Amino acid sequence: MYVFKSMANLQTIPPNHPCRGFVLKLVCHLIMDGSGYDPEADGYVVLLKPQDLSFQTLLPEVPLPLRQMPWEGVVKGQGLFHGVVLTNNQFAIDIIIPDAEWLSVDVRKSLDEHL
Repeated sequence: MYVFKSMANLQTIPPNHPCRGFVLKLVCHLIMDGSGYDPEADGYVVLLKPQDLSFQTLLPEVPLPLRQMPWEGVVKGQGLFHGVVLTNNQFAIDIIIPDAEWLSVDVRKSLDEHL
C-alpha cells in the first residue's frame, strides 16, 4: 500500500503506475488547497496494491479488511475506484483501488454496492 500524507510521499509511486495522475491531482489538491492540511487530524490518501487484499486489517483507523470497509461513497472511472471512509466529522481516508483483475469478487461487490 502506498500512503500519501505529504508531497514527499508522492515520490513513492512508480512513474508508470496507471493511477499516478489521479493520485497526484488528489494529493496536491488535499495538501495545497490552503486550509492548513494536517494528516493526523484531516486524514490521508492510500493507493492499494494487490497484496493489500490479504490483510485482515487494512488501516489502523478502521480495523477491517477491505471487503468490509464502511464506505461513505465510491466513484468508479479512469481505471480505478475512489472510495472514502470517514472516521469522524473531519478525518477522511481516500482509498484508491485500481480496477484490475486482481480485485476479488467480494471486494468488487462491496465497491459496486456503494457507487
